[in-house]
Formats: sequence, C-alpha cells, structure tokens
Amino acid sequence: MRSELALRQAVVELETLQGQLGTLPHDDSVEWKRSLIQLRRLLQQQVVLVGQALADCETINADHSMKSHLRDLFSKMRSAIAFHQAQYPAVSIDLIDPAYKMSVQMVHAESLNFVTAIKRILPTI
Repeated sequence: MRSELALRQAVVELETLQGQLGTLPHDDSVEWKRSLIQLRRLLQQQVVLVGQALADCETINADHSMKSHLRDLFSKMRSAIAFHQAQYPAVSIDLIDPAYKMSVQMVHAESLNFVTAIKRILPTI
C-alpha cells in the first residue's frame, strides 16, 4: 500500500504544479518568465518522481495490461511536456501565437489523460 500512496501523492503534486502553471499570470514580464522557468523545473522534477512511483507501484505492476497502458499514457504526457518546453523556451514565448496555445492545450490534454487514468485505478486520490 505504500507504493500506491507514493503514486497518489506524486500525482497530486503533479496536478498542483500544472495548476500553478495554468494560473500563472501571462504578462510577458521578466518576473513572469522567471516564475515560469522555476515552475517548469519543478514540473520536470515531479514528472521524474511520478515515473519512479509508477514503476514502483505494486498494484499496477501486478497487472501487465494496466501497467502497459499507464506507461503509454505517462510517456505521452512526458513527451508532450518535453516537446512543449523545447519548442517554447520561456524567453521566446509569444503568448498570442496560436501554435503556442495549441501546444499548451496538447500538454494539458495528455496530462489529463494520464491523471484521469491513475485516478480511476487508485480512486482515493
């Protein structure tokens, strides 16, 4: 049960960080960019922790099909985040660029898919 709790906690923290990114005021100031960079770093660290907790979760490891499905969703989320951050460094973001907005939506969708699946499997989150 410890492994399930660790995964739950890691996912809750991931959601919290994603929420902070989503509510960060978009004013294109130097302070905004610093805050964005800091939150992105924290998000990357949390993604690593979620990946470790997912790999260690006994409930998920006991079911090969579930494990494979969740690893796929996790990989899609992680890839979307990495691609977005590589394509849109904080110093060069154009907040009105439609491609940037679409990329943000893609990251949100992939993250939501993963978190929703985890919540279905471990419903006490």
